[in-house]
Amino acid sequence: MSEIGFLSPLLISGKLSLFTTLILFIIGMPIAYCFSYSHFLFRSIFEAFVCMPMVYLQLLWAFIFLSCIVLEIGLVIC
Repeated sequence: MSEIGFLSPLLISGKLSLFTTLILFIIGMPIAYCFSYSHFLFRSIFEAFVCMPMVYLQLLWAFIFLSCIVLEIGLVIC
């Protein structure tokens, strides 16, 4: 494999990861500051909305794992 063919995707991945980190830092710092130092009316709903991707991913993996176990054992659940 040539040097140019190898470095191009690596450079694109590096740029994308740096850009993503920068954008998330710019968005995340005000949200963290807001959660730390202010109390507003719908704070709990906003916290749930922000934390939802972390919880949803774990629930999705648990559902997939349990589905595989049920299919492997041959249980019928209705």
